[in-house]
Amino acid sequence: MQIHSRLRAFALLAAAAAVALTAPAWSQTDSSGTFKTGDELYEACTSSDDAYVGQCDWYIMGVHDAIVLHQDLQWVDVVICVPDSTEAETLRDAVISYLANSETRDFTAVSMVYNALEASYTCEASKK
Repeated sequence: MQIHSRLRAFALLAAAAAVALTAPAWSQTDSSGTFKTGDELYEACTSSDDAYVGQCDWYIMGVHDAIVLHQDLQWVDVVICVPDSTEAETLRDAVISYLANSETRDFTAVSMVYNALEASYTCEASKK
């Protein structure tokens, strides 16, 4: 793959992540480099406020799309296979279930979403 195409892919990924992370109601975490923890995402996903739930959905969809991008570019093995017809609410339910059953939600939200999707939508690594 040409370097120009990779840079373009990274730019698109960064733009998508920036949109997903520009939620003014979510506070910044400490300087560890973590934007959101699993606990902060859980609070948004289980909120009674539709705006927070929407932020949750966009965050999860951003992580999902980043995973798909990396799998499609063959930068990582294909281990997560979410059916095309899956809706954001279904992904949110999988993430909420994973977070609710986790011993701790102190890890990064992105890693916890990845783990939730892998637990719910595992596929063979050889599937491309």
